[in-house]
This record gives sequence, C-alpha cells and structure tokens, in this order.
Amino acid sequence: MYDDSEKITRQAIGRLGDIGSLYDVRTDKFEGRNLFNRQLPSSYIKSEDCAFSAYIYDENESQKDTFNKLNIDGSLKLSLMAGLLKVEGSAKYLQQTKTDSRTVRVTHILHMKTKSERLQISMADLCDYFASDAFENSNATHCIIGITWGANVAATFEQTLSTTEAAKEVQGLLSAALNTPKIEIGGVTKPSEEQGGSVKLEYNDQNNSKLRSLQISFSGDMLIQDVPKTIEDVLRIFKTVPSELKKINDGKGKQLEYELYPLKHMAQTFKYQMTIQRVINNVSLQLTNRLEDIYEQIIRGKRMINDFLNEVSPWKDWLPSDWIEAIIVKQSELNHIQTDTMRQLSTVLGQLRRGECEDTQLTELLTDFERNNPCSVLSVRKYLKANSRNEIKIDSLNEIYEHLKAVKGDNTDTTHHDLSLLFPKGKTIDQFINQHHKNEIYLLHITNEWKENDPQNWYKQIRTFGSIYKNQLSNATNQTIFRIIDHDLIPDLAGKLEKCVIYRAHLGKITSFDYYRSSLVTLTPIQIRAIRSENKLTAAMTSKNIETLHTNFIAAYPSGEIDENDFINEFQKRFPKGDPKQYCNYAFKVLDKNQSGTLSFDEYMTALSLTVPGDIEHQLTLTFQMCASSGQEYVSSEDLLQILEAVAELKGIDVSSTSFMVKTMMKFDDREVEKITKEKFIDRLKANHDMCLGFLPLYVVPIPHSIDIDAQTLFVGGTLLSDKQHQLKLNEFYGNRNQTWELVYKATDHGFSTEKFHSRCDGQGPTMIVIQSKEDNFLFGAFTQLIWSRTRGFRQDVNAFLFTLTNPHDLPPTKFSIDKSKSNNAVYHSGAGYLGELYDTYLFGFGGDGLDWTNFIDGYDSVWGTRRGDLFIANGCNENKYSNTRFPCSYVDSTGLGDKTFTGTTSFTVNDIEAYILK
Repeated sequence: MYDDSEKITRQAIGRLGDIGSLYDVRTDKFEGRNLFNRQLPSSYIKSEDCAFSAYIYDENESQKDTFNKLNIDGSLKLSLMAGLLKVEGSAKYLQQTKTDSRTVRVTHILHMKTKSERLQISMADLCDYFASDAFENSNATHCIIGITWGANVAATFEQTLSTTEAAKEVQGLLSAALNTPKIEIGGVTKPSEEQGGSVKLEYNDQNNSKLRSLQISFSGDMLIQDVPKTIEDVLRIFKTVPSELKKINDGKGKQLEYELYPLKHMAQTFKYQMTIQRVINNVSLQLTNRLEDIYEQIIRGKRMINDFLNEVSPWKDWLPSDWIEAIIVKQSELNHIQTDTMRQLSTVLGQLRRGECEDTQLTELLTDFERNNPCSVLSVRKYLKANSRNEIKIDSLNEIYEHLKAVKGDNTDTTHHDLSLLFPKGKTIDQFINQHHKNEIYLLHITNEWKENDPQNWYKQIRTFGSIYKNQLSNATNQTIFRIIDHDLIPDLAGKLEKCVIYRAHLGKITSFDYYRSSLVTLTPIQIRAIRSENKLTAAMTSKNIETLHTNFIAAYPSGEIDENDFINEFQKRFPKGDPKQYCNYAFKVLDKNQSGTLSFDEYMTALSLTVPGDIEHQLTLTFQMCASSGQEYVSSEDLLQILEAVAELKGIDVSSTSFMVKTMMKFDDREVEKITKEKFIDRLKANHDMCLGFLPLYVVPIPHSIDIDAQTLFVGGTLLSDKQHQLKLNEFYGNRNQTWELVYKATDHGFSTEKFHSRCDGQGPTMIVIQSKEDNFLFGAFTQLIWSRTRGFRQDVNAFLFTLTNPHDLPPTKFSIDKSKSNNAVYHSGAGYLGELYDTYLFGFGGDGLDWTNFIDGYDSVWGTRRGDLFIANGCNENKYSNTRFPCSYVDSTGLGDKTFTGTTSFTVNDIEAYILK
C-alpha cells in the first residue's frame, strides 16, 4: 500500500528529470534510467496549478545561509557542500559565497511556482509499465513521482572595493535598496517574502551614485536577453518574468523540485519481489550540523587569509618581501589542504550513507579537523596572530599616514600611498643627505620592535614628524625633504639604533640625531611659526614673547616637558587667587593627545593660548573638547556646568551664576534641550560675550615682554573714554586687545545733525560709536564693520554689536552681539530714499523690523511707541528726546533688562557722540 509519509523532496537546481527517473539519495544523483519502460498515459499524471511567488535576498556571506534561504533539504545541502553534487550553469547562484571582505556581492532571487505534476500511484495497472530491471538497480534508491514547475531567476550585484569599510558601506546601501520589495496580491500591495500571486518590486533610491559601478549578472531558469546596467533595469526585468514563463514548456516554466519515493516501498505496494538490499543510512542531525560548520569554517578561513593579503597589498612596497611571501606560501598550502579535506569528507560521507562505515569514522574526522586541521578558523586565527608583524607594520604606517593626511587636509584614497616618502633602497644616509646638500632633511626611523618597546616615544616622534611636515607644506618656497626609514625593510642602515627617532640634516651634516628631544629644549623660527599658526595667536603674542616664555620654561624644566602637577603649578602662577586643579585636569587630558603623561612647550603654549585674547572659535573648540572628555559629539548640561565651575575656580570668582548660565545655554526656541553639538556650543557663545567669558580663563598675569598696553592710548582724539578700562574693554569686545582707534566725529565739535555725521563718517569704517546720555552721563554705543553712506536703508553686518559701559543698573561693561538670523537689519543708514527724497530724522540706527513709514516721522515713535529698533539716534538729539531704544530686536539681550538697559528709559537726550575708526 502506498505510504505518502515515505516520500522526500529534492530541489532540481538546474537538473532535468522525468516522472519515474531513478535517483540515488546517497549521492543525490540521477542514475540515468527510468522506472517505466514506456510512456505513461496522461491520466496517470495529475497536473495542478500552484501559483506561488517569493522574493529572496542573499548577501552571500554564508553558503549555509544561502541554502537555508532557498529551503534546500539538509541531505542535499550536505551533498552540495561536500562536492558530491556539482552545481553549474543556471544554478551557479548557489555557490557564490564571498571569499574576501572587500567584495560586495548580493543576490536578488525571484522564486516562482506555476504547476505541479504527480504520479497517480493508486492506478492498479501501473505495474504493467515497470521496467523489469529497475528494482534491481543497485545505484538507485528512489524514483521521481512528482515535479513542481516554475522558475528561479537570480540577479547578482557585485563589486570589489579598495577597503573592507568601503565594501560595508556599499553593501548597506544595496541592502537598503533591495531588501524590502513589495508583493502585490489581488490588487493589494504589502511587504512580504512569501506570498501567492505576482511580485511587485519597487526601488526608490535611484540617484545613489555609489551603486552605479556594480557589475550585474543573471543566472537561473530563464535566458535573459537584456544586459542590465542598474538596479532599475534588474527590477524591470523581474517584472517580465511571469509573462516570459508562459512561453516555456506550455507555461509551466522549468523544473524546481522533485518528489521522490523509495523503490523499496514502490515494490512493496505492487508486491514486487526485490532480490537486492539497498543500505541507506541517514546522517544524524548532530553530525549534519558539525559537517555544515566544518564547511563554513573552510570558507571563513579562506576569507581571513584573503582579507589579510588584501590588507597587505597596498603596502607591498613598504613591507619586507619575505614577510609577504610567507603568507602567499601559506595561502597555497591551505588551498591544497582544503582540497584534501573536502575529498576526505565527501568520501566518508558517501561511505556512511551507503553503510560502508560507522558514524565514528566521520566523528573522528570532524574532531581531528577541529583540533588539528590548518584550515579551521582557530588554526588560521592562530597563524595570523603568530605572523602579526605585517598587521603591526601596516597599523604603524597607517598611523603615520593618517597624521600626515590630517595635517595636509588630504582626502585622497589611503590605498595609494606616497612612495616618495620611503627612503630609497641601495643608498646610505650619508649618500642621501649629501645628494640633497642644500635641503633641510628629516628622516623618521621606525621598526615594529621600537613601537612595541616604547609606544610613548613612538607617538611623540610621529606627532613631531607630522607637525614639521605641516609647517613646511605651508611654506611654498621651502625645499624640505621628508623620508621614512623602516629598519625592518632596510636593516643595518643606520647602525645600532634602539628607538624611534628623527634625524635632522642640513648642508650635508646631521644636526640632530633625535630631533624630537632636541626640539623640546630648543626653539627654532619654524617652531615659533607653528605655535602661532596652530594656536591662532594674535599680534599681541609676539615671537619675542614666545622666546621669553620658552627660556623660562626650559630653565624651570630642563627636560622640556612637564607633568600634570607642573602644569597646575604654572597655572597657579598665572591665576594666584584661584584654584587651577580642576581646570588643569580637563585641559591636560585634551592637550596630552598621545597620553604620554607630559606636555611639551608647544602643547603648553596651546593651553596658554586660552588665557589671552585670540581666535574665539579656536578657543571655544578646545573648550568643547574639554567638555566632551570622552570624545563624544554632544555635551550635556552637567558637562558644561563642570567646565564653568572649573573656570570660575581657576579665576577665583563666585560659581553661583554657573547654573543659570547653563540653563541659558541649553535653551533653544523656548525649550530646553538635553545635549548640544560643538557647532551650537560655539555659535551660542560667540553670540553672547558674557557667557563666552565664563568658559574662557582670560584676565591673567601679563605675559613677559608683552606690549604695555596700559601705557598706550587706544582711542585717540576723544574725551568720553577717559577711563582706560573702558578702552581695554571695547578692544576686548572687538577681539584685539592692542587695537588703536582714531576719532573721526565728535558731536559737540562737529554738530548733532544727520548732515554733520555723514559729512565726517561717510566712506569710513569699521566704526566704534560711543554715546553719552544727558541724563546721568551713561556711556553706551555700537560697532559696525560697514562703510557709512547716505543711501537709506538697513544693512547686513554679522559682526555688529551693541555695548554698555556705564548704566543705571551697575552692570559691568557688557557686549550684545547681533542675532545672526536677524543680521540683515543690523545697521540703519539714513539718507536719500528710493525717489531721491531726503530722510534725515535719524543720524543712524542699529537693529529693527524694517522700513515702515511710521518709523520715520518726527515724534511719532515717542508718542505712539511704534519704532522697532534696538538703538536709534535722532537728528538734533542734544535738544530732543526722539533718540530711543526698543532693545532687544535684532541684537541678543543677555541681561534681560530690555529697553531699559542703556539709560533706564526708552527715549533719551544725547550729551555727546564720538565715532572712531581703525588707526
């Protein structure tokens, strides 16, 4: 009697069979003959529709995963892995597992079923069609009783990239583009991998250029006439598959799957006496899993070796040839061992299935592989670790090159390295420096051993090498030569060196055998240039200042380096009233980039650059790095609070206002945020001078031999800035402590009219304007970098600011920066209108909402309060109260006092005005 439970399935994978074809499940091969000796009547075969479609996405990382996704039977899977069954032609997509990590390979498979055919075994006279010798065939165990038709169509996208990282990026983009198709069923579209119906594929990332270089190939059960060039082409072709299938085998397509029935049970059903016994042993699940793991390990081991050689390849000119040759020999050896291992496994697997050996023989073979076979992942990993000298060298060279790239601002492909930096083989150092007699030469000596033995010195040397390299690049006329001497590559070139060093040579002589050490205690013009450039120092910090600081530094620290305690002591001298411990702890971590535990004079100067007026963006960037102590991209309120308190303790001032300052920092659009980025941190502080000062340790003991600015008059020709501290404060607001200014307009001398102001100021700029109110003589004003003119209207000035020097609130001198989003209305120029009419109601204005006509009628704003401007000075302002403030409008109010900030009232009379230009 027919037993349906005894049937098994096997995928066709490109093979062809017929109902009745004889099959050996021990080898998963067709025997070549048929159970039936003539064609069966059509009524003996039942045909049914079985419409089904599925989309399969395979990244080709694992052969096992590929087989599982295609639902390949475990026994057939082992046959394929062991090589008992060769896959060729249309089913080649089954064996495309990647053997290196630089390759992007993704297979996009459309699986469709159309019809199924099944033998009606219940037909009583079926036995009349049996071939007499079929049941006695020792090479057959089963016969086909069912065939499922349809098609597998596979598109493989492939590209080899220069690095593993680049491959991962493209793989991710491709995955995002292909991994979520849509399946349309009866007019309803929904995501799925397996549905009945037709497949609808959509791709929305049509403009991604990184996917345009992919090579695309087709395999499977249909001949694709078109040559696809893009993902869109592939999806378009897939949409044609259902209609193309209708043209193949009367709409059935190709064979996809077979139902197999044991010959033994077929004979029993029809009471046929068999004279031979077939032994069919199934491999246990445990052994099957172990076998699958072995095959996966062989592929992974091959990938590890290939990845290693791919990593080495770009550096082949930088590595000793015998190092690379050893890996190539190992690769060849592993290929031979892999072939032998696969042959042994397939032989034993076949014997076990035929009952010619016991499970123990396969178990012993698998155990031996796991323990001793050089192809196992464990063995390959051990080998690569034992031969890590290549990786160590490449890591070292990458560190050097990445540093040189950083100082060059180079974004070129790191897989093509500048061989001109490699010291030439076949030359001695003396020959080289004499050949380049007139050039300044720097030679960096490296080996793996020196890096391992003294990593601190290693990083100091390569950082110094990069710093010199950077400064020479900025000098277009300089002919300095840089070379790297690898003593692993060129042994015994420079005698018996014991550590990484930099030689400096000039005029045919080596002037320093350890330039890093000598540079710690000497100071060259090149170093001074580097210090000034890297720290963006202003003219206030002269070269003479730096030389004096260096002399004092070396006198106190003969080694040319200081530890954290020394650093704290130095800052204590500069801030005698404060406690520098916390601030120095944060700063030291940022400045000690190579984590050596010491700072050189150059690094110390970076710390000092934070204590003197300089480039605000540079100073705030360093401050953000202190807040982001772990290198994170965002900082929290707590991070900001700790730095603010550290700066306050350093200055010896009250820390009670720091919490309020942090809340202000973290408030955006009337809502508080938890974290801010570096960009927002810098923008927020640049727009608020007072908060900025809270984060910077300014106001220090004067630098030795700096210009005595206290003895200078910085604002020349006027009388309103008789307090020297006011002059210093305005220069601080401007950003240059030593800037001098010249008076061009004074209202009490030249007149309070619009005409007089323009006659003195038109064509002049930048301008610092100081205003004195008649009520209580309060001092306030504004700065603009624009040139004054008599063309009426608002002007953009992103650097404009307002200020108060004295006021009714006892506020210290305070700067109010322009709101960058409102900088289009930063400055108002009075004068001729669009039709030539003259508007002279105001001398000038700062900030506002635009040119509303009501804003320019005498007396209108003082009566109705309609003016929307931060600070406007009226014509004849010494005799009326039309001058007014509606602050804040375009400028940022950091005090919260609004339009009462400057004089305590919105309208006021002016006692005097002075306008200064840069001298």
